[in-house]
Amino acid sequence: MRIERVYELPSQIMSLVNESEREGFRFLTRLKSDFDSRVNTFSNDGEALFAVFEANVLIAIGGINVQEVSGGSW
Repeated sequence: MRIERVYELPSQIMSLVNESEREGFRFLTRLKSDFDSRVNTFSNDGEALFAVFEANVLIAIGGINVQEVSGGSW
């Protein structure tokens, strides 16, 4: 298994999107849509997008976003 930071969506992303939709989840659909439209490219300071590969097959993807806290500390 290999985890790597990615700056573009891997070419295999649609296989994960399709599988997640079949299982009733839409979060990868949104990730792809937001990334493609440049709404969220995980490129701000402190943000990153990671992909997990097993035998060069994409098996997972996820990102970290920074959110500002309004009204004080957590």
